[in-house]
Amino acid sequence: MSFNDEDFINLLEYYRNQDNFHKKSKIPFDNLDNISKSGDDNHFIENRDIFMFNFDNLCFNANLRNNGKPINKSLPATCDALCFDDKKCILYFFEFKNLPLNSIDYKYELKSIIETLESEYNIDKQIILGLNRIYGRFEDEIICKLKTKTNDSLFFSLPLIYRKYCEKFELDFNQCHNDFILWLLNSNKRFIFVFADNDDISPLNHHISFDIKLKDKLIHFESVSNIKTMVVTKKDFENDILYNIISNS
Repeated sequence: MSFNDEDFINLLEYYRNQDNFHKKSKIPFDNLDNISKSGDDNHFIENRDIFMFNFDNLCFNANLRNNGKPINKSLPATCDALCFDDKKCILYFFEFKNLPLNSIDYKYELKSIIETLESEYNIDKQIILGLNRIYGRFEDEIICKLKTKTNDSLFFSLPLIYRKYCEKFELDFNQCHNDFILWLLNSNKRFIFVFADNDDISPLNHHISFDIKLKDKLIHFESVSNIKTMVVTKKDFENDILYNIISNS
């Protein structure tokens, strides 16, 4: 029998009950304040009485043996949170970044350095050629990580969660895996990236919006995986945009 929306709801409900896992398991269903921590003591999103699945914790729990020890030492990269709108059958992924939406474009900076070396210093043309090759392959670290999280969340992290579920209910994961992946590809998905608010100072020419960069890098991924991407600031997100996203999707 092929995998469907109801199966995914059952999967999430199983993970929502922490009693199904070892006592060393982490809280899988958490307040948005906790999920969106920026890596320090400050919450990135504040005063939000919203609960979502903590994606990292779902993967952590899926990787636990019955004795509480991890199966694998490393896990795929995941977005921070996910939720499933069972009425509209839309799967939402959320990633929170505590840096301004308009940030320095380091690829532009590298290009400027190369152009300065070429125009103002007597640099060998072969060196300039080599630097331009590096430039052609250079990508901003944040963009690389976000691209990786998008891919890993779908094709590695969610299957990891599903494998544990199959083991619990004695399902043959190898037989069910393809149906699960097909469901993921065909389901309606929204990747929502939330950045910090921009500074009051207007961005300089060498700054670029992650909105433009991310959408440019994910456009091909979107077309084959039935995904829509939204990039917003913390201010927009806190002005009830979450409710608008879900209601207008």
